[in-house]
Amino acid sequence: MTGQSGTVGYCNITIPNDLLSDNPWTITIDDVPKADYTKTDNGTQAFIYFTYTQASISYIIIEGTWVVPEFPSFLILPLFMIATLPVVIAYRRKRIGIK
Repeated sequence: MTGQSGTVGYCNITIPNDLLSDNPWTITIDDVPKADYTKTDNGTQAFIYFTYTQASISYIIIEGTWVVPEFPSFLILPLFMIATLPVVIAYRRKRIGIK
């Protein structure tokens, strides 16, 4: 966040629960933990509200303990093999002449 130093800033952040969730959240502003914030939830989204004293540039980090997992890389090879197997079988049948 940027703004005039010494002024009070207000943050209203909406985060989808399917993307990132936690209770409580970890919020740091310029590497200083922020303990006083308000969180509400409507079941699909979390709403986080807090005020802070503005520096010329403030870095705000919000962390949760659960994030959407990435696609596991160890599954890519087996899925590729399964996807190409029908193509290989069809090619071999065509080449041999089996219908």
